[in-house]
Amino acid sequence: MASGLTSVLMALRMDGDLAGHILSCLDARHLARMECTHKLFTESEVMNQCWGELARHQRQWVVQNPWLLKALPPCKRGKEAFREALEMNRWFDAVPESWSAVISMSGASRLQVLPQRTPGSSASAENTPVHLPEMATVPLSLGTVSGKSLVFGWRVETKTNADINGVWFGLEFSGLRNSLGRCMSICYSPSAGECIVKMAEETSALVAGGMTPLAGDASTSYDIYVTMSEARDVEFVQISEASNCVVRSGVIPSSMVPSWTKEVYPSITIEAAKVSAEMHISSVHRVPPHLQGTLKQSDSLFDGMWCVRE
Repeated sequence: MASGLTSVLMALRMDGDLAGHILSCLDARHLARMECTHKLFTESEVMNQCWGELARHQRQWVVQNPWLLKALPPCKRGKEAFREALEMNRWFDAVPESWSAVISMSGASRLQVLPQRTPGSSASAENTPVHLPEMATVPLSLGTVSGKSLVFGWRVETKTNADINGVWFGLEFSGLRNSLGRCMSICYSPSAGECIVKMAEETSALVAGGMTPLAGDASTSYDIYVTMSEARDVEFVQISEASNCVVRSGVIPSSMVPSWTKEVYPSITIEAAKVSAEMHISSVHRVPPHLQGTLKQSDSLFDGMWCVRE
């Protein structure tokens, strides 16, 4: 087998674009299998060229989509370059330094959320002011254009069985209206079992219950997913694997999505005053195979009653 592979490689080298020929037949998954199976192949420069070419295509795909970061990081070499390019799908946008007492990045795709320090506590001895909006939003760096389907998730981990209060998961819809930039959020709170629709520049919002709140003592790890169809229907799904519990919001119809929407970004919004426990939130871009059926949008509509909350 090794001798046969060597003769194939030698023949392709004579043609010039060896990596291109290989990638015309193999995707990243099959390339990884080849790397594990054929040691002779992995020790050549060809493997690095293949991974580098896959990374280049992935980075091109990133910049062709809505992308909040100013520039891509310098490209690494070999498989590490491809891994980093895939990870860009999960990166959060930058978190302002002034929010760091409550929200900070513990990795490009991971946030740490802390309760606000109370005046006079030992933790607040430095009396550092917290310049945090009432609703502080951290979007993903990579979004999608309106009219494309989307599935995105987050894993929430706590040190205790405390409720995950004060955290909203959702989508940011941005675009232009009357030549002015606009942004609207549709978010879901697992702790309250509520959905909220809010314009960025307004203090009031539409709020509706409709999902069963996650029990505070059920688990220390939860998965929250949001799906959006090509028709722009939105649905939230909450999963607790510890209790084998799946709760769906039902479909929020596209009539709730503004017509001026051009770009859509998954996002996390922190309501700092309600955060009661330390949390770590990781973004999840790839849906595990065993959940793909679960995350298909249901036929049921969201039946919560919307009301205005000031």
